[in-house]
Amino acid sequence: MTCSGIISISQSISIDIILIYSIVNSLFQSTNLIYKTIRYKGHQYLMDFVINGLRLGERRDLLKRIFENAVAATKQDVVLIMVTATGLINGQFMQVTDSRKIYHGEVNGEQWGAIQITTSAGLCTVLDLFFAGKTPQQGYVRQEQIDLTDFIGNRFAQCFKPHGEHQRS
Repeated sequence: MTCSGIISISQSISIDIILIYSIVNSLFQSTNLIYKTIRYKGHQYLMDFVINGLRLGERRDLLKRIFENAVAATKQDVVLIMVTATGLINGQFMQVTDSRKIYHGEVNGEQWGAIQITTSAGLCTVLDLFFAGKTPQQGYVRQEQIDLTDFIGNRFAQCFKPHGEHQRS
């Protein structure tokens, strides 16, 4: 069985794959999950040149100043999550697709970008579940060991609920 996930993120660094893997595994066991971030053409090569070619990865203070002065920041981004999985459900070869759109919004009186909200939501949710005893308490915890119902039901994961099941701030 093959599962592929496509994630398009404005101003993205990363997004927690726990939600994606849990959605796929709640439908059927996945043996292969492909995770991708969509960015503009040439992004990888330009970043490699700046960080490694110009050796700015060794001068993070300068790299940070360059980015802060050259790349406009925004708090009005949108995170799009789309997962398409194929496999056997009740003996029939099926395809299942799930998509979510997470907007920027207010968090504790501050405006946060969607990437900030989704990144912090994934981390805070897993930590909250750990301290509540809902994840293994020692060793490496694989993302598929986190129950999707517990994850989505957590107070920090409200932004990941399907459209119409949560309230925007």
